[in-house]
Amino acid sequence: MIEKGKIIELENNDEYYIIDKIKLKGRCYLYISKLNPINGHDLCFVEYIDDKIFPVSNDSILTELLLLISKQEIKRNS
Repeated sequence: MIEKGKIIELENNDEYYIIDKIKLKGRCYLYISKLNPINGHDLCFVEYIDDKIFPVSNDSILTELLLLISKQEIKRNS
């Protein structure tokens, strides 16, 4: 089971930390970060389907995910 806080290894052999797991419109998305991030490309959203991970390229979905993450951060910092 894939959960927030776990470390996963992708096909490119890079390890990523699962920052958050988000349910949106009946789908499961992960907000992940390389273990040693260097730039903004080391943080990304991926879709989790049948134990596989796929990059999210739909701009409207990315916008919704970013808004959800932002709202969660604002609540945590209030």
